[in-house]
Amino acid sequence: IRYMQSITRIIVVIALCLVTPEISGFESSDLPIVSIKTGYTEIARDFRISAKIGVICNGPGKRNWVSDEFNHFYGNIEIRTRGNSTAGWPKKPYDFKIVDDQGEDLHVPLLGMAAHEDWILLASYLDHTFIRTPLAKHMSMLTGRWASDSRMVEVVLNGEYQGIYILIEKIARSNRRLGVDRLLPDQISDEEITGGYIYEVSGNKGNFGETRHLRYPNFS
Repeated sequence: IRYMQSITRIIVVIALCLVTPEISGFESSDLPIVSIKTGYTEIARDFRISAKIGVICNGPGKRNWVSDEFNHFYGNIEIRTRGNSTAGWPKKPYDFKIVDDQGEDLHVPLLGMAAHEDWILLASYLDHTFIRTPLAKHMSMLTGRWASDSRMVEVVLNGEYQGIYILIEKIARSNRRLGVDRLLPDQISDEEITGGYIYEVSGNKGNFGETRHLRYPNFS
């Protein structure tokens, strides 16, 4: 029964998302609205820029309007364009970190997800159902394993509607996210270095899997 309920929710999300992202005159949505303002500074790929983010979410069954107040969250972020090949597509994916007024990391529970500072906005440019990534991660959760939680949102950048995005938890070592063992620089014995690693396997087009990055630990 729980499985069928999950599939039903997924089908409902597909129905909501089968809307052309490039519509003009965007005013409201059943999905939460994420508004980002950079002061019209271009979002770069190689470094983060400071920006403001506001989230409108009036709750289940209630319409969200771009004219509403930011009733879910409003604050500072540091944002950049993310991805390999996806960074070159017309609809950009983004990686952002929530910070306080002093620039320190700020843990925020966005849209019911566990509090953290690191988040991703997936553009899902080639997957117009917006379901491939959330479905794969949801199926992982059904097995009892951790996977990034996500929510569908509408994104407005500097007053311009960008379309539907997937707001998703960035993979990170944390008791709120991926619970791998913590490693410290002075832990160098055989027993201490056998666990607690996060590798990113990526690539571009035909060379997928050839690019690998050690994301944790990062002692640099």
